[in-house]
Amino acid sequence: MDVEKVARLARIELNAPEKVLYQQNMDDILRAFENLQHLPTGQVQPLYNLQEDEVSFREDVAEMWQQQKRAMQQAPSTQGSLYRVPPVVS
Repeated sequence: MDVEKVARLARIELNAPEKVLYQQNMDDILRAFENLQHLPTGQVQPLYNLQEDEVSFREDVAEMWQQQKRAMQQAPSTQGSLYRVPPVVS
């Protein structure tokens, strides 16, 4: 994985020692995931819920959010009722 590309997409600046360190960290993480790919999981039953309690779902109802105006006032840039954000991918 290219640490410079990730840093550019995240819009962060890294100096040379940080680039080396983060590249090593990313390589270690990806290597750990590669090792997981080799585990025998054929007999493992899927886990559907991490909690023992049953999850109670609320009814999905659309309602007006009372804090929208306040949130829009705090945004760096808006257009109508939309947030304007700079492009991430060039």
